[in-house]
Amino acid sequence: ARFTNLTWSIKCAKEIGDDTKAAQFSNERMALKKSTGQKSREKPYHLHSDSVTLQQKAMDCRLLARKFALEKNDSKIQLTEKLYNHEELLTRLEELGEEIKTASSGPMKQAATQFRDSLLLWVDQPGIRSPVLTACDRLRDVLRAYGVQVNDSITSRK
Repeated sequence: ARFTNLTWSIKCAKEIGDDTKAAQFSNERMALKKSTGQKSREKPYHLHSDSVTLQQKAMDCRLLARKFALEKNDSKIQLTEKLYNHEELLTRLEELGEEIKTASSGPMKQAATQFRDSLLLWVDQPGIRSPVLTACDRLRDVLRAYGVQVNDSITSRK
């Protein structure tokens, strides 16, 4: 139960932008894993604050990109909704580009740059989903290497 509480505490601290608390909870969680003998696949939380902001922007773009790529081409989804999702994705990619410019060099900046460049290359191509999803998968792998829990399921709102 303590392990689960720490996991949720890390997630909540990241969502409210409290990087110090997130690092504290992460370190406590790692210590708990070691003391109980569980093997750890996660690396300790060691991102600089600008990388955390970049990470959050990249995750937001990734979520929109997956949603955009997985939209079905049927009559249920209105053309205006598709256009809105496309424009929203382009806006977020622009914001990600601004964040990339200010971030310090490192693996997160490199992964975010590759992700953004791939999406800008393919997002305007109708019906091409595979390269967009591949870019999302590559970014997911980098995020997971930093111990970020990434959930690939998309739920529909009804």
